[in-house]
Amino acid sequence: MDDQGPARSPGRQVTSGLIKLSMVLRHQAWQDSGKRGLTPTQSQVLAVLAALGRGVTVSSVAQHLSVT
Repeated sequence: MDDQGPARSPGRQVTSGLIKLSMVLRHQAWQDSGKRGLTPTQSQVLAVLAALGRGVTVSSVAQHLSVT
């Protein structure tokens, strides 16, 4: 053992790394979207609408965003 406690399992280390990466990406999304006066969710919806084209439904947007 060292000053930082017992060794963590590889699974815990990966989980911790993914959480930190998620926080960085979320922060970046807020910065980028805020420049356009949008929230990250609004930016995601617009990106999905642009990718899917005409005739898209609310249900299909929700499915692409993994929301119900």
